[in-house]
Amino acid sequence: MALNFNLRGSGMRSIFKVVFTVFILGNLTSCETVMLPQKFADLSYKHQPVIRFAVDRIDITHKFKMPNLQKKIGAEMPVKPSTVANQWAKDRLRAVGGENIIQVTIAQASIVEVPLLVKDGIQGIFTNDQSERYDGTIEIKIEVKNKKGKQLGMISSKSNRSQTVPEDTTITERKKVWFELVETMMKDLDSSLEKQVHQNFQKWLY
Repeated sequence: MALNFNLRGSGMRSIFKVVFTVFILGNLTSCETVMLPQKFADLSYKHQPVIRFAVDRIDITHKFKMPNLQKKIGAEMPVKPSTVANQWAKDRLRAVGGENIIQVTIAQASIVEVPLLVKDGIQGIFTNDQSERYDGTIEIKIEVKNKKGKQLGMISSKSNRSQTVPEDTTITERKKVWFELVETMMKDLDSSLEKQVHQNFQKWLY
């Protein structure tokens, strides 16, 4: 029977790890483990008080470029930062009528995987190094504009969070890390932007 191994790390170090693993597990009875799909909570903000603006409408735009990733994790992420940021604006901000416009711009929304240095060779077999760091960034800008596009007021907030993981972290565990990064960053932004709205946008609140 052919065995396909998904190896991490440099060549020699990976070979050592495979040989060591086969040696340890050689006398164990093989079995098939069925992994159930992992479920994550919906990140919505409908439970939060709605912020009402005396404006005609609220426009939401995305103006960011995804950075070049060492490993593309977008398709594997349980929630995308841009999707959650967009949901926040829809759930928390409401236009109730007026002359002006609220422009919400999602300026940044990404999680980047950064490879870290790990021990190689024999020493690497007996260590479980932190092998990747995930850097998350979400930035949201809110502007009040008149019908001609002139800016009347602006607030913004950015949240940066990072988390390292050891090299034996499973994809299920990584998804949990990504989810928690997005959840924490949006909690930061929710608190910061609400505070700024009440401090700086009082004349446009309903």
